[in-house]
Amino acid sequence: YSSSSMALDSVNCDPCINRRAYVLKAILHGTSDDAFWSKLSASARQSALEMRIHLDLELYPPGGFSDEGMARDIRRAADSKSESDKIDGLIVTIPSPAVAEAVRYAAKRGMPVFGLNSGYDEVSGRGGLVEDGSILFFTAMNEKMGGEMAADYFLRDLLGGNSQNQSQESIDSTMSDYYYYPDFLNGYCGYISSRRGFGELGVSFFESKEECCEIWFKSTEVACLLDAPSNSTEYSKYNTTSEDGNATIPFARRQLGMESYTHALYISPLGEKNSAYQQRFDGYRDRLLESTNSSMHVEWFELNISTPESMSLRLNNELGDCKYQFILLGSSRMAAATVKAVRAAGCHNKDVPTKVGTFDTSEEIFDLVFATRQLEFAVDQYNHMQGWAPVHFAALYVTTGIVLSSPPEGLYLSGPVLYTQGDTSVTDTLRTCADAAFPVCPNTLGPDGNPSKCPCSDRSKIVIGGVVHGITSDTFWDAVFAAAAQGADDMGVDLRFDRFEPQESNEILFRKMSAKILSLCQGGVDGLFVSLSDPVIVDAVKICQELNVPVMSINAGFAESKEIGLIHHVGMVESNAGYQAGFKMAELATFDKAICLNYESGIAVVQQRCDGFKEAIGELGIEYGEVRVPDDNEARFKNIVETEIGATGDWSGYAILIAGSPLIPPSLDLKKVHAGVVMGSFDTNDLTNEAIDNGDLLFAIDQQPYLQGYIPLPILTHAAKTKQLFLNHAIESGTSFVTSSPNEKLANCVAGSFPVCPEHPHEDYNYISDALIILGYVFFAIQALASLFAIAWMIYNRKATVVRASQPEFLSLVAIGCVIFAATILPLSVQGRYRFERNAITLQETETLSEDTQLVDAACMAVPWLICIGFVLIYSALIAKLRRIHTIMVSSLSLKRIQVTREKVLTTILGFLLPIIAVLTSWTLISPLRWERTVTKTDFVTGFPTESFGRCTSEHSAAFASTSACVIALCLAYALVLSYKTRKMPVEFSESTYIAASVIYFFQLLALGVPIMIIARENTNSYYVVFSLILFLVSFGITLLIFTPKIIAHRNRTSEEVLRSNRNSRISMVPQSLLLEESHGHGSSSVAQIRERARMSTILRLDTASVGDEERILERDGSVRKNLPHTSTDQGGSTSREDNDQW
Repeated sequence: YSSSSMALDSVNCDPCINRRAYVLKAILHGTSDDAFWSKLSASARQSALEMRIHLDLELYPPGGFSDEGMARDIRRAADSKSESDKIDGLIVTIPSPAVAEAVRYAAKRGMPVFGLNSGYDEVSGRGGLVEDGSILFFTAMNEKMGGEMAADYFLRDLLGGNSQNQSQESIDSTMSDYYYYPDFLNGYCGYISSRRGFGELGVSFFESKEECCEIWFKSTEVACLLDAPSNSTEYSKYNTTSEDGNATIPFARRQLGMESYTHALYISPLGEKNSAYQQRFDGYRDRLLESTNSSMHVEWFELNISTPESMSLRLNNELGDCKYQFILLGSSRMAAATVKAVRAAGCHNKDVPTKVGTFDTSEEIFDLVFATRQLEFAVDQYNHMQGWAPVHFAALYVTTGIVLSSPPEGLYLSGPVLYTQGDTSVTDTLRTCADAAFPVCPNTLGPDGNPSKCPCSDRSKIVIGGVVHGITSDTFWDAVFAAAAQGADDMGVDLRFDRFEPQESNEILFRKMSAKILSLCQGGVDGLFVSLSDPVIVDAVKICQELNVPVMSINAGFAESKEIGLIHHVGMVESNAGYQAGFKMAELATFDKAICLNYESGIAVVQQRCDGFKEAIGELGIEYGEVRVPDDNEARFKNIVETEIGATGDWSGYAILIAGSPLIPPSLDLKKVHAGVVMGSFDTNDLTNEAIDNGDLLFAIDQQPYLQGYIPLPILTHAAKTKQLFLNHAIESGTSFVTSSPNEKLANCVAGSFPVCPEHPHEDYNYISDALIILGYVFFAIQALASLFAIAWMIYNRKATVVRASQPEFLSLVAIGCVIFAATILPLSVQGRYRFERNAITLQETETLSEDTQLVDAACMAVPWLICIGFVLIYSALIAKLRRIHTIMVSSLSLKRIQVTREKVLTTILGFLLPIIAVLTSWTLISPLRWERTVTKTDFVTGFPTESFGRCTSEHSAAFASTSACVIALCLAYALVLSYKTRKMPVEFSESTYIAASVIYFFQLLALGVPIMIIARENTNSYYVVFSLILFLVSFGITLLIFTPKIIAHRNRTSEEVLRSNRNSRISMVPQSLLLEESHGHGSSSVAQIRERARMSTILRLDTASVGDEERILERDGSVRKNLPHTSTDQGGSTSREDNDQW
């Protein structure tokens, strides 16, 4: 889509950009024991938090860095392919050429790379990493300029007049007609006769040297010393010829002739290979040699800083003779030890005292500069800005495909900035907070993990204002306003940015803009961004500057922004864009003459585009022409252009740059008639995209309005607390060349202004904890194993008397029912989010069911099914067993033949199962339980949910649950009745005692657990634990009550003991009259005993037989009883037939 399109394939806006899915990896040459890198890392991590993106950043351990190792790490990151180690972008430093080559390798592999700190020479200039596209964004200090600045400050007291003793007034008067600017490359305030030619640098211009140096060098003394170098185009104007006509002597760089200043020292850490140290030394040495006619000896000393003892000893030896007048430290880590050694040797009290300055800052360094004044100065490179900016812009790029255009010098400068002993801009708070990496609330820790001395910044109290001329009917500004809102959301600040409705005239609009600007500044904003579209707006901005409000411009007013000294301008530098368009057109096509189509009415912005294009075409040695055309009359447009080029022919060899979007449609119409012409245009829209695809346009230039709205927010927010800004005035949102139309996915992103999934407040879903779910699974597993063991035990001992007497078919159903009952824990553990999918941005419910809704709904309805079926199966099996025993017992007592077949037993079980199945089926069909999540708390500001509960509900669930409970209650009641009737049967045949105990046990658990469940209904963890525990204790308790007595009986009793026990227990059931009769020997007691024994034998065999053998036993034993004599005795000692019948 554009010239920097490596991230576009990963951009996904459906329905919004999920930044948390992206990963950035930072590979920096810093080590974890270096406070500078600890602070920078803290800033980078804070930026990642703001952008809601994952940042993998680990500094090298002490002594663990090497060029080769870092280059290897970069190549390995570039080769990451799988999702597990996927990296969307790299953030690097470039301390050596070997690392630079690794960066080029990563870029060729399609890895977006952003850089910082080290690598100025490798990045900037022709053939640098920025120009060849290997680096998309780089911020660093101009290291050489920092060295030059340090040398200049050391020399400030030594530079008098020039060698001809020319007065400063004479110099000033000679230069009074020129503008002054801070030269980023050479480190001085230079002068030019015209600003033209320097506009693309994005620098600020000043009316006087004092103003220039006061802003950029913090010292008026330095301002009078700095001028253009000897190779400047303006240099010859400032040569002075001696009276005798000898060679001219420049005074722009005056030289000192004091022989007492002979030696200067530069100290860097031993073993730390870094091109930044070399560049600092080069600037320091070159400037000192230049200023002393090469009479000064400048030495470089590498110091082992691994231990304080060795460092102090080495410094004492090196500095003991006090031969150095200037000492510049390449790293602040040596500062305290160096000034201590200087003072120990008394070098600070010499006639020519030793002066020490350092690179980099910290609270300790600020104390040495401002409090004890043992350091002359510190050169800062804004490491906080170096930390946050690459992460911020890398995150923006990998999620949107949008990136800043590189400035002409190749990088955004974070320094050098000089802090001297007389500087009043550094407050105590700023010093403390800079050392703590400016923590942002709620973080209250410093980079070292200890509580910060600096209070955290509450971003919600920062107010940023915006006023632009984009009215509601102008769609160009839609992206600007959307981006500004997103930037405010990312930074967590209060944005006040209103859009004006269309006005009757621009004059009215500009007056309203001016009033709004004054209102914001007087109301107290921490930063303001404006479009300088009219002088009346410029006047209002000047009042804001008087109120010390930081102001930056966007979109319009680049020249005015520089002129009045605003902190930055964000937009496309029109002349730069035109200049780059010329070279881009020459890259894509061959032509002999280039024409810029300009507005007939004349618009300054469009004219700047044509001027830049003209400059590039001139450098290419191609003929140039400019044609002014109307933007509202296509017939005149066609006539004017054809008059210039020719009405006939295909116009081969011509190239046309369309300088404004209204001129695009008629230009494309000309292309249809004259097919040989090649065209490029400013601005992008659907028409240009179609023309690019058709080959009618080579390119379209996008000024990326999204960046114009977004960039002011992070810059102003950080500046409000850190006071750190790029040294570049222009932050260029364009030029971005569009050479192919966006695909459908990207087009949707652009149309929606790259919507980002909002960072919703944390929502407590009150999920059951994983540990408790595992505990529930353990409960179920224990019950499943217990039931399996019971069934296996019965199968293994199936021929044992106790097992046969216990009717294992029924007990197997009991074991299965217990497993089903306990299995309720499994669906009880299933939980989901909201029933319907929610819009990722608004969180409003859609009409689409969530992926897990069907599963959770099924789990909801499974709970009553498993509880009811399991419970009814347990007790219906026991009831069937008891009912069979009771039926046989009653029939045997009456000496009647009865058949209890398998069908009859099954009928008993189905008699309870079918009603509960009918109730559950009706429940499922009519009013099934469904998973619903209810919001209970919302965020006060956003209205987004912060807490919710999920539960299974249905409209008629109470009615169906009550009906199910009634069926279960009837089952339990019948079980209790049968248990009472068979209470005297031995345990081997009947479990009446234990069944009754299980029912009582069940009700005790309900009495204890249900109230707790009601109380804990809003606490899902407590509710789940209590519910699961009840399910487990009921099922496991029934299993133990039913099967444990059987197992014990089988283990302790032989078959003969069982039979003897049965006979004894049956005798206890004989009526007292018969026992008395037997004890006195009256009547036919022997016959009664025989009948009794026969009955007992029948009962025993019936109990130990299978259901199918009952009829055969009853037929055989019934014939025996028929042949027994029947006698009748009176009350005095005989037994009547009625008594026998009563049995």
